[in-house]
Amino acid sequence: MKTNFGMVNKVAGVGKLPLIVISLLMALFVLVGCGPKIFADPNKCVKKGVDAPPWVCDKLKVKKEIEKEYGLYVEVGSAPDNGLGENFQKTEASANSRAAFIERMQTAIKKEYNEDKGTDMNEAILNKVSSSIKTASAGALADSEILETWQHPEDNTMYLMVGVKKERFDKVVKDISSEVFGE
Repeated sequence: MKTNFGMVNKVAGVGKLPLIVISLLMALFVLVGCGPKIFADPNKCVKKGVDAPPWVCDKLKVKKEIEKEYGLYVEVGSAPDNGLGENFQKTEASANSRAAFIERMQTAIKKEYNEDKGTDMNEAILNKVSSSIKTASAGALADSEILETWQHPEDNTMYLMVGVKKERFDKVVKDISSEVFGE
């Protein structure tokens, strides 16, 4: 037996266009209701399904506000629970944040070089910068301070927000730039 759905729609007083619109609206409702939130709060931070402080997600806006208010540069480091104790985990997370500071130094020096010279660094200069940063960063980061800590309640990953005084950091970047570029 062959069914003519077009005839059923005509008898019921429903045309094809409203059925298509209704079908699309139902599909949109299912996708929006079940999918990720497109208009999520930009200041909200969720780590592995758990609400966390905004700085944990390393939100640039949050970092900039903290840096402006306290005169510090901040970076976030994390370390998984490795079973070696909280002190070891804190040391590892702190080392990760320091690595982010070193990367920030390299970026600042590269940017300064590119603006000054109008060209990218060659490999020899990059090696000299890396060597200088390794030497100087120990001093620049010696007075770094753990500002905040947060531990994920389910997997025990530790997050640290570490701050370094802007003046000291900027001076080290300037000194390295002068040393490497001979200015």
